[in-house]
Amino acid sequence: MTMIIATKQYKQGNYCYRLRVNAAMSYHKGNAAPYFSITGDIDRHHSHGGPWSDYGGGCVHDEIERQFPGRFSDLIAMHLSDINGTPMHFDGYGWYSLAGALDGCGETYHAGNSARNFPITPDPATPWRNTENRLPTPRECLQIFADHCRIPLAKAAAIAEDCRAALGPVTESHALTPWTKADYARARATWNRIAATMLPTFADEAAACIARHSLRVEGDAWQAAA
Repeated sequence: MTMIIATKQYKQGNYCYRLRVNAAMSYHKGNAAPYFSITGDIDRHHSHGGPWSDYGGGCVHDEIERQFPGRFSDLIAMHLSDINGTPMHFDGYGWYSLAGALDGCGETYHAGNSARNFPITPDPATPWRNTENRLPTPRECLQIFADHCRIPLAKAAAIAEDCRAALGPVTESHALTPWTKADYARARATWNRIAATMLPTFADEAAACIARHSLRVEGDAWQAAA
């Protein structure tokens, strides 16, 4: 269950819309801990009148941000993080996206070789085409990493440089086989150490977000660890 934390009606074109913003700390038995959730329900009717009808909903974070600029930005950033503020699959997905910014860093699968949709400026001849599906660049992988960790891009770049340095110096012997498995493992271990230092900050951000939006745990009964 979630609670409605904001409602707004607005007009776009020939329609009137009603947005309900829902949020909670959701817990389902079997999960390790409750997690942050913010979603929206959108209804609409024609501006000339008529009943409200379901128009859509779910993770409509862009629409929530448009209608409530800045009000729920912290909660949107926290979406699906656990009650301690730790992003979902923090270590694993963090390395997956960071490896994409580091030319793969020995990983078979990483953000850099996984195509996704990126926004584009639509061509007047094809106004419906507003995204393109392609592989992200290393810089885009770095931005994905920064967004996942809720940190500025500059800090993400510094972490990437620390991991790159952990690979070791470039030497003539690296011409054919740039790095060994041991080198890659050392870079991954560097990320793991850095990741551990970020947990207290995540916890502080989570506590502030819970207090600001008066969130409570919803769903199954949950007992915090002592």
